[in-house]
Amino acid sequence: MPDEVAFFYIIRSLDKGFSDFYHARMVPAISHISAARFWLSCGQQDIPRHFLDSSSNSKGCPLSADCHLGNASRRALAANRQAGIADCHCNTATCRHNAAEHRPLSADCLDAARSAFSIEQDEPLHFLVSGQNNRRILEGAVSHSINGELPPRSILGYSAGAKIGIVSPEISFMQMACLLSRIDAIRYGSALCGRFAVPADTGKLPARKPLTNVHDIRKHLKASPRMSGRKQASAVLPYIIENTRSPREIDVALFLSLPIRKGGFGLPRPTINESVRLDKPLRTRNQYGGTSYIESFECDMVWHIPGKTIVVEYQGEQYHERQFSIHRDSIKRNALIEQGVCVFTLSNEQFRDFDQFRRFATLLKETLGVRPRSRISDSEQRQKSLHAQLVRPFAL
Repeated sequence: MPDEVAFFYIIRSLDKGFSDFYHARMVPAISHISAARFWLSCGQQDIPRHFLDSSSNSKGCPLSADCHLGNASRRALAANRQAGIADCHCNTATCRHNAAEHRPLSADCLDAARSAFSIEQDEPLHFLVSGQNNRRILEGAVSHSINGELPPRSILGYSAGAKIGIVSPEISFMQMACLLSRIDAIRYGSALCGRFAVPADTGKLPARKPLTNVHDIRKHLKASPRMSGRKQASAVLPYIIENTRSPREIDVALFLSLPIRKGGFGLPRPTINESVRLDKPLRTRNQYGGTSYIESFECDMVWHIPGKTIVVEYQGEQYHERQFSIHRDSIKRNALIEQGVCVFTLSNEQFRDFDQFRRFATLLKETLGVRPRSRISDSEQRQKSLHAQLVRPFAL
């Protein structure tokens, strides 16, 4: 046998051995639409903080005691104990209870996962395993397999010894990018990078820190050259809007900034929720009747052009129900105008009406000094098509 051929077989054997070792150690993880729904709705206190993938050298962010956990975290630990899954608080790099010694995935484990990650019993539970040989046929569950290697920090859980985890927001974005339309993939990625959660059936948007950002998603994409969804995720990544406070802020910013060929208005991308400093502190009365001094205002969308700052303030559906918000926003608008800032306001009703929004966007474009350069004859039809997608509430 020629030396080159022998060397090839040695390398292939080593690669297969490493692959088998990796597959034996990978923790099964909630994935696809089940993971996406969890990441959209989970509050700040319910974010899993332990990295479970054995390839990660990170110790994660250990949770010190049950009393400091959110509701989902407490449910996770309680469900694990009820299912006979031991909690482990060891370092994942040296722990003897790591994924290599986990028992095969069982119905009890999936029930514990449903409780931990707030998945309804009537919803199919999607989970990811390594290799076709590890797939399981379980009632109410859908298994997916990955034949390659996940990047480090790709699986999280509520305790270091958890038997089942959840794919990270970055991996979830890749998985959903090949299941959603291009626009909805952008909306989902932007929500992961936003400062809000969308709990089911509450109508409120609790604040939370962004789950990820474009930089971290890009690093995961580079580290996952063979993963399904990488191509679709890479295509929409440049259009993700970071730092938003609501789904509608994402929609408005997308409609304004997407290229005309994609149905947008082709405006420069604004800075989202930027603090605009005042020339001097503003003395005002707060909602408790006391006096306060304001040095800056956080504005929804901000553009800086030579000699001018332009701001767009979006007024959501509940705007007219908050009397103090009306008072505060009136003070904010007047203070910004006083120091030369050009302020536009946009209501939800205006956004939902295509003709009204088009007039708004045209006026904003003229104020920004953007010259019409499009030679696309059907640009209005493309904009109407995109508008129809964006006015529809984003839901999975």
